[in-house]
Amino acid sequence: MLNEIVAMVERNVADFGAWWHSVNSTYRGAGCLLLALFLMWEATRISENRRDRTFFLTGMAALGLLAYGAIVFINGDAGTR
Repeated sequence: MLNEIVAMVERNVADFGAWWHSVNSTYRGAGCLLLALFLMWEATRISENRRDRTFFLTGMAALGLLAYGAIVFINGDAGTR
């Protein structure tokens, strides 16, 4: 039963990965940047309530998405040349 669950998760992750790479790199990068901006906005709202751990984790997620979005934008045309 555990093997079936692991196989299903692997198949779903592989399907998601194939779909994610089929999306235009401009849309992927823009989506990541918009989500990062939303997370930053949420982090500033959280900081007003002084929840430091949540603020830190939300900020790190936003920075990670910003970095990924920048990489997608920079390397977006690399596969078409």
